[in-house]
Amino acid sequence: MRTRSSAAAPRVLRSSLVAVAGVVVPLTVWPAAGAAFYNVKVGDPIANVTLPTIHGKDGTLLGKGVGASVFVLFRPDQENSKLGLAEMARAKQALAGKKVYWVGVVPGGFERATVETALAAAGLEMPVLLDNGDALYGKLGAMLHPTVAVVDGAGKLAAYEPFRKVDYGEVVKARVRLVLGEITAAELEATLNPPAAIQGGDGEVARRNLKLAELLYNGKQYAKAVDAALKAIDKAPDLARAHALAAAAYAAQDNCASARPHIDKALLLVPEEATALAAKKSCGAP
Repeated sequence: MRTRSSAAAPRVLRSSLVAVAGVVVPLTVWPAAGAAFYNVKVGDPIANVTLPTIHGKDGTLLGKGVGASVFVLFRPDQENSKLGLAEMARAKQALAGKKVYWVGVVPGGFERATVETALAAAGLEMPVLLDNGDALYGKLGAMLHPTVAVVDGAGKLAAYEPFRKVDYGEVVKARVRLVLGEITAAELEATLNPPAAIQGGDGEVARRNLKLAELLYNGKQYAKAVDAALKAIDKAPDLARAHALAAAAYAAQDNCASARPHIDKALLLVPEEATALAAKKSCGAP
């Protein structure tokens, strides 16, 4: 993940006072490694700022009258951001019909055509705000691209997720569903830290191939994604995500006959598996 340059980066050090041997001295607190927002934490209110969109109109960071707002900080010229946008397209599709507001935020200076090309490639539709002068980035202390923030209906930060190469969309979707009250904290934890499908060496092989299948699928290398997903399934036959990826990769090649058994298996294991549902829809099934 690309970090913002030191010239544009906000202050990330925080100071507090502690008593040592009866003398009050300042204590510098360093931010946690890998943190995406340094100036706000979960539970803090997020101001509903108004910024110009890439189309020249005004747009807001948060939605009104919604159960959750999701804003995506990204750079349209960055590979991880492109992969993250594709994951958000699948998450947004899975959450269609729910009261969720989606918006993107890019640093000022990007051309409209560049942003639109990145969104079109990912299959994602949402307004995109231009953060001219990095004002919003500075308020949040945002350092990583991409990062997705989930804000509850009361305008408080519920979660933020820097990019991850595996199950990024599934994690964001689960965090939104928790805010909407559709799942429990225990169900969210199961998504964040899924149990190994099997134990031992075969499990490691399955997980490595699953990760490879994710990367290949996101990179539109569908034939290779099928091969990697099938290798994961060979070692872990009940790995729902691997079946879903195999189905999606087959469907992307217009091979629905091969996709359908994997769609059925994935949805049998995880009835709301978003990638499998998308593949099912792509193959013409409701």
